[in-house]
Amino acid sequence: ALPEGEYYWQQLIGVEVITEEGRPVGKLKRIFPTGSNDVYVCSKGENEILLPAIEEVVRKIDLQKGMMVVRLPEGLQLN
Repeated sequence: ALPEGEYYWQQLIGVEVITEEGRPVGKLKRIFPTGSNDVYVCSKGENEILLPAIEEVVRKIDLQKGMMVVRLPEGLQLN
């Protein structure tokens, strides 16, 4: 078992990602590691958005509801 607040990648792939305001970001399609943190690739239609997997961005994960709530980094806007 993982410590609280940690997840296996396969648990997260496919969850719906929304902002704290309830705006849909898309589905989490891929995850890739970087030197400092993982990056979540979210897709909505043909649009992709990359989100750093850090506490300031990822606010809540609810696997039972298949949902992740995020706070978009400053300057990042949804189309």
